[in-house]
Amino acid sequence: MRDLPSLEILTPEDPAMYGTITAFRVAGHTSEADNVAIAKELFDRHRIFTVRRGGPVKGDCVRVTPALFTSRDDVDLFATALRGIVSRMRD
Repeated sequence: MRDLPSLEILTPEDPAMYGTITAFRVAGHTSEADNVAIAKELFDRHRIFTVRRGGPVKGDCVRVTPALFTSRDDVDLFATALRGIVSRMRD
């Protein structure tokens, strides 16, 4: 997903810091309302549960927490959903 220029992934590049919780934001869409709308779309359209998170530097974001049983297909669905969201928000 790092190939989407408008998508800011808030997990460091260092593999030693990778974890099961990460967050992302769409550049220029950092308000609470923007990120509530993203989380709502992910759930309503794709049944992907995420939450808006306030507090990080540079604005709100959406937190993603994969579960123990998150499948590769689930991750692929999430990637497809994000590509659509970023594309629409960029236009």
